[in-house]
Amino acid sequence: MIRRPILGFAEFLFDYKMDTLEDLIKNMEYSLAKDLDNFEKYVEEQAKEYNEEQKQEYYDYMSDEYWKYKDDYPQIVRKSFFLQAYFSFEHLLIEICKHFKRKLDLKLEVKDINGQGLERSKIYISKVIGVSSPFQTPNWTKIQHYNQIRNSFVHNAGEYDENNKKHKAAHQQLKNVDVKNFEFMFNEEFCIEVINTLREFTKLIRSEFETVGNNK
Repeated sequence: MIRRPILGFAEFLFDYKMDTLEDLIKNMEYSLAKDLDNFEKYVEEQAKEYNEEQKQEYYDYMSDEYWKYKDDYPQIVRKSFFLQAYFSFEHLLIEICKHFKRKLDLKLEVKDINGQGLERSKIYISKVIGVSSPFQTPNWTKIQHYNQIRNSFVHNAGEYDENNKKHKAAHQQLKNVDVKNFEFMFNEEFCIEVINTLREFTKLIRSEFETVGNNK
């Protein structure tokens, strides 16, 4: 049974995008892990022919290639998927504002609100439409941490600022985020965590909007 979209057609598109991203990231993580395993087996097979000193030289020679499989490739993939999920969610909130502006015949538009991005949509939904409880949940707190990481990637190539209290909070509170060489790093569970968090928040906001739709 197809669920009726309460939040407008953008809700259907968002759900579809999250499902697609989830399938893709699972496949990509499987491929990345398999490629790393195959590379390690290849290196060990080649190293069998060497004595201990030659092995160490060979390992040193192959180390750059190893870190490509271990860190570089996975981080490029995970960061791309994270930003895709984030931008999809940001777009959904904007479309929710527009949808209920039309449905409730509101005079004020989301673009009239001071601020930008998620914060502007939050103000419109909570203050103008009157749905505020989802923004007081742990899911929203996580999303605010995602926002800090997103800003870091968009404006500073993912640089972690140890003097930035919001960066520190994101690092400390998000279990699947680490910092290496002053850069945010994601483990293999992070993208699924993000997708699930955005889905759960959307369910909360959908539930609240069902009440709004019935009362206005």
